[in-house]
Amino acid sequence: MSAGEPTITDSGGASRIFGIALTAGPCVGLLEVLPHLSERGSEPVAELIFPVASTMTLVALCQALAIACLIWPARRLWGWAPALTAERFALGSTVFVGAILVSERALVPRSSADLAYAVLALALALGLTALVHLVSPLSTTRLGPLGPRLAAFGRACPLLLLELAAFARLARDLDRAIGWEAGGAALALFGVLAGTLRALAAIPPRFVAPAHLLGLVALLAFSWVQYHPALPEPLAVDPAPPIETVIVISIDTIRARDLSLYGGRPGTSPHLDALGADAVVFEKAIAGAPLTLGGLGSVMTGVSAAIHRAFKTGIGIPVELETLAEQMQAAGYLTAAIGQNSSMFARWGLGQGFHHYDIYPRRRWTSIGTRQVGRLFPSILLESAEADDVTNLGLRFLASKPQGPLFLWLHYVDPHLPYTPPPAYVENLPPQAPIRKLEDAFRLVRLGVDELSEEERAWMKELYLGEIRFADAEVGRLITSLKQSGRYDDALIVLVGDHGEEFFEHGGFEHGQSVRDVVLHVPLLVKLPGGRFTGRVGRPVPTQAVMATVLDLAERPAPPGPGVAPSLVGLFDPSREEPAFEPILSSGLMYFEDRLALRWTDVKYVRYLASGRDVVFDLVADPGEIHPIPGDDWPGIERLRKEFGRQMEKAEAVRRELGLAP
Repeated sequence: MSAGEPTITDSGGASRIFGIALTAGPCVGLLEVLPHLSERGSEPVAELIFPVASTMTLVALCQALAIACLIWPARRLWGWAPALTAERFALGSTVFVGAILVSERALVPRSSADLAYAVLALALALGLTALVHLVSPLSTTRLGPLGPRLAAFGRACPLLLLELAAFARLARDLDRAIGWEAGGAALALFGVLAGTLRALAAIPPRFVAPAHLLGLVALLAFSWVQYHPALPEPLAVDPAPPIETVIVISIDTIRARDLSLYGGRPGTSPHLDALGADAVVFEKAIAGAPLTLGGLGSVMTGVSAAIHRAFKTGIGIPVELETLAEQMQAAGYLTAAIGQNSSMFARWGLGQGFHHYDIYPRRRWTSIGTRQVGRLFPSILLESAEADDVTNLGLRFLASKPQGPLFLWLHYVDPHLPYTPPPAYVENLPPQAPIRKLEDAFRLVRLGVDELSEEERAWMKELYLGEIRFADAEVGRLITSLKQSGRYDDALIVLVGDHGEEFFEHGGFEHGQSVRDVVLHVPLLVKLPGGRFTGRVGRPVPTQAVMATVLDLAERPAPPGPGVAPSLVGLFDPSREEPAFEPILSSGLMYFEDRLALRWTDVKYVRYLASGRDVVFDLVADPGEIHPIPGDDWPGIERLRKEFGRQMEKAEAVRRELGLAP
């Protein structure tokens, strides 16, 4: 050991060692989770804090424990001989940190670049440590008073280098996500941290470890509060809302025709059948768009897709449109939404007006710390919410919510692709069911380089029906719990589909590729408090009328703003006047040429928006929409074209009034 080299002694060495370990631990945690940040940059920051903090804390504590396991036996057996120097500890700690980093990236490589980054950081740290080790004696003997300072700085370099690497990674990822200013702030944060480490030199050694540990615990506690914010108390409204509990249940990708309630295979949806017996069943509810954001956008705003236009990549619900949640919040309701579908992420606008917005899927965390936290607390780092998860989360929220009026929206993603129901819900699979990933097969089919056999199509449909049974069972579990808690009878419950699904009835599959009824005809049930009205309504209705219907039943004023569909109450309450509906408008395709459909009771008019050609479906003679009739061959086509022009002019006028027109 060279002259001037500090030795960590028994009196305060252990505390200082743990302090440094608890400092280095967050570096490992940051390096583990930072590669995820650029992919989550547009999601709420609160969703990041707890996973990051929990990983940093866990890794720091594990590192301190590992070093303790090495130090305490040495102390017992050799009385700190040979001496544990700061330089040797820096080298050992660097190896420890680097080994965790490299092994993690080697076992779960996100990319070759991540692994190379980890190896390079370790190599630089070890190389610098070795260089300091070689030149330390020379610096302390030949450089005079400056030597010990340079040596002390050199010994700190390995840990500082790892911290710098971590914050450089943070700067790069934040620059991708929210701009270079955040990257500069991250580098400034590194400077603050380095200064903090330097200031710690003045703290008595016995206080170093407790100070670091207290800081980590405080970070974890703060992140818990951010990740689990307290719900606000409902607004005080006079008079109190007549309905205490309003629940909207939306089911993704559910075709009305496949429910036993709507004439599908018997026994497919027994729990929805039971709910339908207590509700008003709308036999011909038509979605606003053949995809989730467009369909749910119309449900929650009350306007057609031609007005909100939330069906293209990068376009969300305009903030100028007031949502059902905002209306319910203003009426004094605590508003909450729970579900799964990336189209429902808050950045797309469906979260407007919700106090609590818990939407999945979330990023799959692969770091050491988050995997362990996920095992210990599975509900904290839940990555996806299948039907049973949505019910569990909904019931947990109902059990913990403050007293007062509640508006709860639950969205079940099943039966959306990839059609993976629990085996107990699958029936009638072909004897030789093919084994291949459906999304991959669909992608190839859509590109025209592959096709599904009849056996594969039958297999796919049975899996889809299994998904419906799964969702039906979970809705049934929710309803059973509501009955047991005494909420069911007095609750207003609306069940609606966002869109349907095609299974090669017209040569295609999935959704978002046409505006035929297979992808637009969805279930719609309205269960009133006390079961005041039940029965079936055969008239075609738009799902965008859900907003006005809920507000009407809750005795709230009519929805503000132009273009909002009227309430459906007049269709089942004989004391009310029947609403006058415009033709039902649906639009917004994910694939192929975009189309807009106008639907009456007996006719559907479809305009191809790029080419301008049009077709007509005679829904009386051809209810399956198998034979499109060219517009020029349809008697009275000019009347339909004129109505199409009127609807487009009306939609543009509404958009201008709301300030949405370009």
